Amino acid sequence: MEPLRFSRFDLRTTDVEGARAFYDAVVGQSLWGSFTALWPLHERAIAAGAPAHWMGAVSVGTPDDVTARAHEFVAGGGQQLGPPPARQDGILRIHLRDPSGAILAFTSSPAPVGAPGERAPVGFLQLQTKDLEREWALYSRTLGWSAGERREIGGDFGAMQTIDWSAGSAD
Repeated sequence: MEPLRFSRFDLRTTDVEGARAFYDAVVGQSLWGSFTALWPLHERAIAAGAPAHWMGAVSVGTPDDVTARAHEFVAGGGQQLGPPPARQDGILRIHLRDPSGAILAFTSSPAPVGAPGERAPVGFLQLQTKDLEREWALYSRTLGWSAGERREIGGDFGAMQTIDWSAGSAD
């Protein structure tokens, strides 16, 4: 299986204009474009106690692929969030929480191409978990990720597992 990658990042917040002003000032230019968007945090999420957060979306193929991978993710210990998913403009997006509490989305939306010269603004992602083995098994099985270098960090930090994005089956 070709390893799937994060294709889009959305900031969901209760203060859209404040967040836009903050990130524009910190980054020095607008970061919103083909790979990123800014959305109001949904009322149901606020009522459930969700804080403002960044959500990465992984393009996994067709709507049927999204459903199948989401079921596999949930069977591996994840949780589906929100109401039953519905297609919007033919695109299916399912929000999930992994066993450690990190959230992400699986989507049938193709990865954006971007404008000429535009690059995804995210250069590094990190998932912190107390159960690296369980999380790694879930993500590698569901998304086809292969293990790259693994380093012991030491102290309370444990190990860091990198991802090998080259094509191939999960380790």
